Amino acid sequence: RSGIRPPATLVVGEVVRLREKLKDASRDLRRRANGSSRFEPAPAPDQLLRLSTAGLGSQVLGFALETGLFDLLENPHSAKEAAGALGLDPSATREILDVLVALGVLEAAEGGYRNLELATRYLRADSPQSLRSALLFQTSQSSSWRTLARYAREGRRDFVPMGDDRAHAESCEALATFAAPAVAERLALGGRSPVLVLGWGSEAYRAALAVRWPGIEVVARNPFEGKDQALKLLSPVPRGTGPFVAAILSGLLASCDRGQVQILLEQAAAALLPGGLLVLHDAFLPVSVLPPPEVVLGALGRHITRGGCRTWSIARLTETLQALGLNEIQSTPLPAGTVLVTAKKG
Repeated sequence: RSGIRPPATLVVGEVVRLREKLKDASRDLRRRANGSSRFEPAPAPDQLLRLSTAGLGSQVLGFALETGLFDLLENPHSAKEAAGALGLDPSATREILDVLVALGVLEAAEGGYRNLELATRYLRADSPQSLRSALLFQTSQSSSWRTLARYAREGRRDFVPMGDDRAHAESCEALATFAAPAVAERLALGGRSPVLVLGWGSEAYRAALAVRWPGIEVVARNPFEGKDQALKLLSPVPRGTGPFVAAILSGLLASCDRGQVQILLEQAAAALLPGGLLVLHDAFLPVSVLPPPEVVLGALGRHITRGGCRTWSIARLTETLQALGLNEIQSTPLPAGTVLVTAKKG
């Protein structure tokens, strides 16, 4: 079986980041005797400059996704050719293409600009691993700092109805579809049935599980779709089904209001057979290490624009699962800053 393997460009990027960290490690370890946070030699401000311009980089990425630029550049095009195909100004298009080269998603070759592997895999609309919908939604969540300041002063508790619910649904579905093969590859179900899937990506999970165990029975329900979400969340497990050997909960944090994650955990645990496996895949905050910036920034953007539940930590989730009578709790980091958590019903 072959799971999701990171593209070469992603690996190279991580190596570069690690090299930069190691370069400064000896300096960071030499904290002054008085305990101050100043170091010698002084750190360069490069990271702060990148951070201050990250918002514009997000807008450039969103624009390129919306216009279909990455679909076009699967084959090399000059800036003039790309501008002509998309109805854009050639000079401005060249500048945008150069920015995307600097961001590491395109390359400027002799035959013109073209996708690097990162763009080919994840930014084209017709790629099997496309994250286009998710990234478009994320880039659309960018807020002005006035909006951020209002959120900091007033907070926001409940979900706010938005006009972009379809975009939100497509984003959640894309992320779940991307993750399903990696999640299925790490499960030890032995082909036993039935399996319950609650949340996003049900068809992707059905297909991924069938690759490992042909004929496995999957019962799927997404309580976050449609206008009757409140009723579905009161009774998320389909009537007349179960008990289940496993229950997979996919993408809860982006769609639940306060208190709803707890309800879904209780319902899913109750639907399991003794010894059954509860599986959660989401952007949980890790323990003992700093969370990836994309996880905390994505959650903050969601809370500012949509409200909803807070991001759960692995520690909080572990306590909750133990209180529900689950044990052998394990967590495994997966791509895109997400975590796979499994627990057995005692």
